[in-house]
Amino acid sequence: MQKPDLLRPTLLAGVLFGVASGIPGLNVGNCCCCLWLWAAGWLAAMLYIREGRRTGYPCRVSDGAMAGLVAGLFGGFSAWTVEMVVNLLFGEQLREFAQSMVESILKNVEGFPPEMERAIMQAFEQQTSVFRMVLALISSVFFFALLSTLAGVLTAALMDRGSRSPIAPPPPPQPSGWGAPGTQGWGGSGPPSDWGPAGPPGTGSPQEPPVGQGPARDPEAQQEDR
Repeated sequence: MQKPDLLRPTLLAGVLFGVASGIPGLNVGNCCCCLWLWAAGWLAAMLYIREGRRTGYPCRVSDGAMAGLVAGLFGGFSAWTVEMVVNLLFGEQLREFAQSMVESILKNVEGFPPEMERAIMQAFEQQTSVFRMVLALISSVFFFALLSTLAGVLTAALMDRGSRSPIAPPPPPQPSGWGAPGTQGWGGSGPPSDWGPAGPPGTGSPQEPPVGQGPARDPEAQQEDR
């Protein structure tokens, strides 16, 4: 019985869905209840538990939670790294595009407060600072690890429940000295052949003749009596 490797499935699931969460366009999946965060924990727990079953290691719900947690740590760091790289390479273009989109939307909104419009524009003009980068890393790792751990717990619980099969109860014991139903000695024409004239085993006495009849006599003895 060998414990499965925890690093390989968690690293695969965390990096895969972490990169999907950081790439613009693919990160739209997180708009649907943080889909990639849940998927990282599900994939890591599933791969880990399958490997444990192959090696004979009994994986529990706590093992699924651990797999989801480690995958979430990898996923949060991967998502933050991809976001920083994308922001470094294409941050100015993306910022200008988003700013133009927001300006066009605000122009079509009647009665929008000018103070709110200035605050939104200033948010686009702010440069990335070290404090904001650290805050983004902490939030990314925290939420990724939290939802991925919950997904690992649910996956392990469902897989553990699905692996259990009902056990049929044993058949009732048959009476000693009797055969199977339908054979001689169980509703058949007579007692089992191995009983002999002494009757059932353990009685120690021969079978008695029917009432009103004596023991069978030799024909020669009957002629002498006549």
